[in-house]
Order: sequence, then structure tokens, then C-alpha cells
Amino acid sequence: MASGGFHDTSTHSGSFHDSGGYDSGGGGGSGLGFPPLFISLDLLFALLIVLENFLSELPFHHLISILIFVAAFALFIPGYKEKNRFYAINKIRKKDVEIFRGSVWSADYSDNRVGNEYDWYGKLDKNYSISFFDRTYGSDNVKTVRQAVKRTPRIIWVNTTTWLAWAIVCAVCNLFFYKLVIPYFERMYMTDAAFAFFDFLIFFLPPVLALLFAFFSFIFVKAKDKVLYECAVRVVADNRAKEHKLRTERNIDRKLSNKWYYNNCPNCGAKASDFMKNCSHCGTSLEVSSFAGGTAGAIHRLIKTADNEDKL
Repeated sequence: MASGGFHDTSTHSGSFHDSGGYDSGGGGGSGLGFPPLFISLDLLFALLIVLENFLSELPFHHLISILIFVAAFALFIPGYKEKNRFYAINKIRKKDVEIFRGSVWSADYSDNRVGNEYDWYGKLDKNYSISFFDRTYGSDNVKTVRQAVKRTPRIIWVNTTTWLAWAIVCAVCNLFFYKLVIPYFERMYMTDAAFAFFDFLIFFLPPVLALLFAFFSFIFVKAKDKVLYECAVRVVADNRAKEHKLRTERNIDRKLSNKWYYNNCPNCGAKASDFMKNCSHCGTSLEVSSFAGGTAGAIHRLIKTADNEDKL
């Protein structure tokens, strides 16, 4: 490494080359060349590399790189276990479906929960469940969740598999990234401090990126649950309102089907108002004798009281 001022291209050298400033004590480099690949699918291969080169002989910077990759892929484990819970969200984002056999949830049960068997949220905790397969409310639930997803940043809904794939790319690139990039900086005119910064940045960039991807995957699981819990609260409230409306409409229909009234008196033809059960001119009853019977002009009509409240 250069020791001050600005230097020409012959004075800078990357610290992490085999022939660089780190000596394992036996007269030469570590023999690895690059930090070993440590990913979940090739764990056995990575361990064999470490054993072959004897862990004690590895330069310190290689150990740091390995530990960062270990931490990154370990952090993917809890997030990857949760991916099945959000499978339906990925389907909603990619396809304009209305009803399908799917749901999102955070737990199978919650104490003091509000809602029904399929759509509920916990009042004492943040657990929730939203179904998309119910023929009555499934399509509305899909629309509510889809709207919430569209209102939030897309990066939150990137699935764990995608983050893991990017981390694996970083692990593969780590084999050759440093040696391909550092020569470009070795030919640049810069101070020793500036070169040292880029030297460490280039060497540790792949493992640090892998760790960041794992961290994002873990944190965004929490963000998804927060958004979906709020969706569950809205879904339960909306479905309850729909149930209440449906009960009211059925009650009105049931009552209306029992009472039919003429718009005009069948005896004298006088026009009848909404408040009249009998004709004001001749006193004839305006009630239709049966649902299917009566003359033209009979309608479903509620009898209203003076204070405008509906009443049979």
C-alpha cells in the first residue's frame, strides 16, 4: 500500500490479493484466492472448503466475510418459514382474481377475537385471519386487501424467495467480484485513505448486500403483518355492516310480502297516499287480498305513521 500523497498507478495494490499484505505465517497467501461460497444450497461444499484449507490458516478478512454470509442466510430462516402465509398476496398482486382457495393469517387462533371463523382479528394482540374463498365475502375481501397492497410501497410485498435469490447472487459474485473490480481502482490517482476505503468497500460489498437483503426480508414480514392486521379490522367491520344490511333487507322483504296495498281505490278509483290503509272517499280497504291477486296498480307499500316511521 502507498504511504501518503498522490501516487501513480504502480503504488496502489489491493489488500485482499493472495500476494497482498496479509501473510498466514507460512510464506505465502491463504490458498483460497476468494472468500468461500457459503449459501444454504451449497453449505456442505462451503464447509469442505473451510476444512480443506484449515480454518486457523484463513486470513482474518476471509473469516469476517464468511461470518457475514452465515449471519445473512441464518436471518433468512425465520422469514422463509413465513412465506406460505403470504402466498395468497402474491397471487392477488399478479392476477386479477376475485375468489380463490386462499387466505392470509398470522395465527390459527387468538383470544378475545372479533369476527367469524374465517375473518377475524385479535383485540388483545395483532393476530388476524382473512379468507378469500367465502362466496359471500371472498371477492370483497380480495378487493380490500388488493387496495391496501397498492397503497403501500411495492418493496414490502417482495417475497422471501426473491430476496434469497439476490443473496445467492451476491454469494456467487463474491468469488470473482473483488479481483475484477479492484484493478480499476489500483490504476486511479487517489490518496491512500481514499484507496483504502474503496479497497474495503469492494471486498465486503457482496456479503454486506446479502446481509441487507436478509434484513429486509425479515423486517418486511413485520410490515406485511401490520398492514394486513389493519385490513382484517376493516374486513370484519365491512362484513358486519353487510350482514346487518342483509338482515334488515330480508326483514323488510318479509314484512312487505305480507302486506300489499293499492295505489288507487279498487272501488271508486281515488288515489291512495302512503299513509292510507282504507280509501278516504268510500272507506274501502286498500289491502290486496293475496300476494298474487289484486288489480293493476297494486304495489308493495309500507304504511307510514305521522312521524314518518315505517310501520305495517
